[in-house]
Amino acid sequence: MVLRVDCQLHSRISSPSLLPSLQLGCRYDWTQGRCCFKSQERPASIVWRALIPHRLELACRDVVKCHPSYQELYMFLLDLYLFYHNRNLNRKKLNEACLAVGSKVLVPTRVGGTRWLPHTLRVLNNLWQIYPALVLHILQVKQKEWEKLTCKSFVVLGYIVWDVVLQLAKLSLSLQSCTSSVADVADRLQVTVSVLKLYTEQLGPKLQLVSGQNEL
Repeated sequence: MVLRVDCQLHSRISSPSLLPSLQLGCRYDWTQGRCCFKSQERPASIVWRALIPHRLELACRDVVKCHPSYQELYMFLLDLYLFYHNRNLNRKKLNEACLAVGSKVLVPTRVGGTRWLPHTLRVLNNLWQIYPALVLHILQVKQKEWEKLTCKSFVVLGYIVWDVVLQLAKLSLSLQSCTSSVADVADRLQVTVSVLKLYTEQLGPKLQLVSGQNEL
């Protein structure tokens, strides 16, 4: 998955057509995935700050939608969100579990949406912050469909995705920053690609936290 993200970054973002020479102003509609051009009075940087982050989102989604392991993770996270979102009793029990293990009181958030990168990053951040509390509550529920939460292969996949999404989210923030120049964006893109390639040879910083552990 990391290699395919790398290829998509090059094909979707490195295109010269994404750096328009015309000074066009625009209003970007995230829900529709398109730009509505308004006038020729605003700098071209407005255009690429709207277009390139969206190209990044499309590149990432093109990769993960064809990756069965990620789709399995996605569906599990969605089911976990609905399990707590639709039932007040479950949220109450989870809050009690968070207090019992001494973690911050949080609930799983919804994965997906029009802003795939920030939504996925928030879901994973919350998941691993309250992971001990989730395991404590799931063990009390004793439903077979949640046993995957304690499976090491599943947790390792979650940490791999966390490492990759964290780098892509940093790139996305750099693309959207009003202080970033074209040179800054190019440098950040190259750094992101280099780090993703490095992840194919060694463990990412998040994955290192659970590597070698027999029990999670």
